[in-house]
Amino acid sequence: MSKIKFNSPDKTKAPTLKMQSIYEKNQHALRLSFNFSFLTKNNDYNLNSSTFTGEIAKILFNRISSLSQHDVMSATALGKRLGLELVKKFGGRDKIGSLKLHEKFGEERTNLCNEGYWIFRLCPNNNPYESRVLGKIIDHTFYIMFIDCEHVLYAKRK
Repeated sequence: MSKIKFNSPDKTKAPTLKMQSIYEKNQHALRLSFNFSFLTKNNDYNLNSSTFTGEIAKILFNRISSLSQHDVMSATALGKRLGLELVKKFGGRDKIGSLKLHEKFGEERTNLCNEGYWIFRLCPNNNPYESRVLGKIIDHTFYIMFIDCEHVLYAKRK
């Protein structure tokens, strides 16, 4: 039986990511992307929630598809009904204050994010669901942290 030899890579010739070069040229050229890697382990606010139904899942993926047609700036310009909203401060009674970020998100990533959470509604007019998705944004990636199917994590705002 013959052995396969692997050449160790030349670390001085490491490839650069094409995405980085696109981002450096024009950060608005990159569309908003979504990442579920750091979704909470709390079953009340993740895909295992009893309130996360097939219908809500379909609406969620349609909203992600719609929002991913925009860069972060234009998704924010859509307003809170259709786009992204940044909520920096929550009230003392809001449940969101007692929840922790996924432990693997880490301090380094947290330091790259805005204070508070970015939020988008699943249904622009809260009809038929008042559901919200809360997360953090780094560059053009929206890290989904919580799926609040019943809008109970923070008080309703006007």
